[in-house]
Amino acid sequence: MMKNKINFQLLILIMLMATSVHMYAQITVGSNEDPVRAALLDIKDQPADADNATATVGGMVLPRVKLEKKDDLSPFIKITDPEWQASTRDATKASHTGLTVYNLTNDSYFSPGMYVWNGKSWVPVIESAQQWSLKGNSGTNPVANFIGTTDLAALSIRTGGKERLHISEKGEITAKNNLKVEGKSTLNGNVYMHNVPVTASSNVSQIAIDSTGRVCKIQTSSGNTKMFSYMKYTLRNVEGDWVKDFDTKIPSEQYTLIVVGSNFITRNQTDILYTSSGKGYNPQEVYAKVSGSTWRLVADYRGGSPQDSNNKVTNGTWEIDCIAINNAIVKTISDSNSLNVGLGGKSTGASPNKPNGL
Repeated sequence: MMKNKINFQLLILIMLMATSVHMYAQITVGSNEDPVRAALLDIKDQPADADNATATVGGMVLPRVKLEKKDDLSPFIKITDPEWQASTRDATKASHTGLTVYNLTNDSYFSPGMYVWNGKSWVPVIESAQQWSLKGNSGTNPVANFIGTTDLAALSIRTGGKERLHISEKGEITAKNNLKVEGKSTLNGNVYMHNVPVTASSNVSQIAIDSTGRVCKIQTSSGNTKMFSYMKYTLRNVEGDWVKDFDTKIPSEQYTLIVVGSNFITRNQTDILYTSSGKGYNPQEVYAKVSGSTWRLVADYRGGSPQDSNNKVTNGTWEIDCIAINNAIVKTISDSNSLNVGLGGKSTGASPNKPNGL
């Protein structure tokens, strides 16, 4: 009789132990339903219905907390706590991986909402359909989906904790460092440049805007990037004072050549410039003209020539100052109605119209 009693009590103890193990292994809260197989904790107040809903009474309220720093567990574990010392800190961090709370702090890092400790820091829990993935998103609508703010607050884009791009609440965009653009860049509106560096170097290029609005560097086929090029020709031992045709080899297709100054030097600077008739004066003619495909220089004291003390014609030297203008900034106008005008023998007159094209 005693043996049977002992066996009965042993059976009851084994059943209690089995029940205890079951309760601590998997638990359902809210109903007498069994938990799903892979859940340690299953919160539900009914079996799953046709829509797979398991609760109609309520949900779970997470602990609300004011998180303090993104990379520590305060206020739960203070940095002065023995578990947070250097020898045990990493293990403490790792053991709390998966800790979930509802944060109330609102500062430069935290925003109100759910946060999960990932073993190293707190990260926000954002609905996947509402976040921008590091691997890109699909199915977005540019009318409804955007990166930015919905209130009058600026947007800051940072790398390494430093602001690199700032968009103000008014839409003004400020790049905090060098801005490099690869490919085409179209600006529709005014362009302002402040604090532009000043250089005395001649190794610079000029820019212009073509008819399409494209910004271009001015440069000839020979590589010259200057709009104006100055040169001084010294033509020695010319025929008396006459330069009938001097080929500069400057292509008229690329440049417009202008004579801006000249000087004639007689032989040894002692000969005298005489007129052919021995009286009056000799008008100076120095100019540039196009012949073929290049610019030519012409120079002469019309009706005169340099002569020595024996009235013998001597040869002299012309110095002719010129400026070549890059044709990229020159417009050629050929309006015969405005440019070819007869004055009817008078000393005054007027063009019928402003040249067409100005």
